[in-house]
Amino acid sequence: MLKWGRENEHVVIQIYKGIPQRKHVLVHECGIFISPEDPYIAATHDCVCYDHTEENLWGIIELKCLYEAAQKMKNFVSTIRDGNQTDCVETLETIKGISELSCSLKKSSMALKVGVQSEDIKKRILSLPGPFVCVRRIVRSFSSAQRPSSKATQGAIASLQTAGIGNVLTLNKQVVFLKKIPTIVNSNQIAACGITPDEYKLAFSKKDDKMTRPERC
Repeated sequence: MLKWGRENEHVVIQIYKGIPQRKHVLVHECGIFISPEDPYIAATHDCVCYDHTEENLWGIIELKCLYEAAQKMKNFVSTIRDGNQTDCVETLETIKGISELSCSLKKSSMALKVGVQSEDIKKRILSLPGPFVCVRRIVRSFSSAQRPSSKATQGAIASLQTAGIGNVLTLNKQVVFLKKIPTIVNSNQIAACGITPDEYKLAFSKKDDKMTRPERC
C-alpha cells in the first residue's frame, strides 16, 4: 500500500495544481530541510509552494495518496455503470469541496503558527547577548516555525529607538540595533518590553557565541 501511494503522488500533485483556486501557486520538488538551530532535526516534505497572494509567500505540501480511498473512489465510479450517475457526481463534488476546505484550513493554521508579535521581537532583541545585534541575528534567533520577517524585525527595532532604548545604525549594509548602556537606560521602558532591568544588564554584558561572522558587522 505504501508503494502504491508513492507511485501515485505525481497524480495527486497534478490534481492539486488543477484546483481553480490553486492554479496561480507555483509548486517545486524539494529535498531535506535541516534546522539551523537544532541540526539534529530534519524534515523531508513532498513539495514546497510559492503563493504571491499570501502574506507568508512560501508553504509546504504533504501528499497523502491512500490506497483505501482509491478503492472507495473506484466503487463510486462503478456506480455509473448501474445508472447512478447523479449519486456519483454528488459524491465527487463533496470530496472536492472537502479537499479545498482542508487546503484552506491547513494554510490558515500555518499562518497563525508562524505569526510573531512585535512585542515578542522587541523582547528578544533586548534579551539577546551583547551590546548590539543585527536584523539577521534577531530573525535567526527564532525557531523556523516562528521566524519573523526582516521587515517586521526592522519595525521592532525602530520602535525601540523611538522609546529611547537604543539607536538604529547601518554598518556594512546591515541594519544594526545598538543597545543603550544599562546604567542610563530608562528601566520603565525596559520593563514595558517584558524584561527586567537586571535581565537587560546581564544580556548586555554577555558575549553572543551564536553570532556568525557576517553578523559581527
